[in-house]
Amino acid sequence: MKTITFCIFIITCQVYGQTENFHGQIHADSLTAFTVNIINLNQSTGTTNDEHGYFTIKAKTGDTILFSSIQYQRYEYVVTKNDLLNKFAKIELIPAVQSMHPVTVRSSMFSGYLSEDLTEIRLQPTLTDDMLGVKRSFKKQPTPIERKIYTARSGILDLPINLINGKLKLLRRVEQIEKFEASLQKAEKTMGTEFFTKQLAIPELYRYDFIRYCAEDPIFKILNDTEDRFKLIEFYRQKVQPYRIWKDI
Repeated sequence: MKTITFCIFIITCQVYGQTENFHGQIHADSLTAFTVNIINLNQSTGTTNDEHGYFTIKAKTGDTILFSSIQYQRYEYVVTKNDLLNKFAKIELIPAVQSMHPVTVRSSMFSGYLSEDLTEIRLQPTLTDDMLGVKRSFKKQPTPIERKIYTARSGILDLPINLINGKLKLLRRVEQIEKFEASLQKAEKTMGTEFFTKQLAIPELYRYDFIRYCAEDPIFKILNDTEDRFKLIEFYRQKVQPYRIWKDI
């Protein structure tokens, strides 16, 4: 009886500890034009979804899967035994909403004539750093992920422990993803939305995906860093036709 119980225990441990393919599909608005970064936080492995939202990543029961994208809210999913048995999971992502600062509208006693209203305006003196007794630092502040990497590398025990458990490697991977997403935002801001949708005639749904497609070219980073609009225009125009053929649009 003890032998049977021991065998059952061993088999159970193997089932729970075995790494398998975790399959699933992401459901979200406008997903066909965007790619989501999918990372197994326990095993420091990652992948992305296809245009229909399907993905496959190695995982075992209890692993935490991170779904990260600039278009959607960050989401973490813990893999269950049923997920691996059913071989499929449905992931719902919520679009990231950019909140606007509230605007307060007050009634005014101004007449509407500039020459008259200027005499009624009382300007407050501009506050300066010297007036406040504050010394401004122009040193670039580290991002949250850079702070985490610094913490993981500090201390006598932190560095070797985090190297062994893979946490430092994972943090660096997340840092790379954040920098890549920031470069895409910069590219869009440099050229403006209408450049892609009107001059290049890229459908709004595919605009961000087109920038991501261009970012795969090593030349993109060089041009994006210099913000040379003339060279960027030529670069994007060369990429339009291959992208249209690839996306069949």
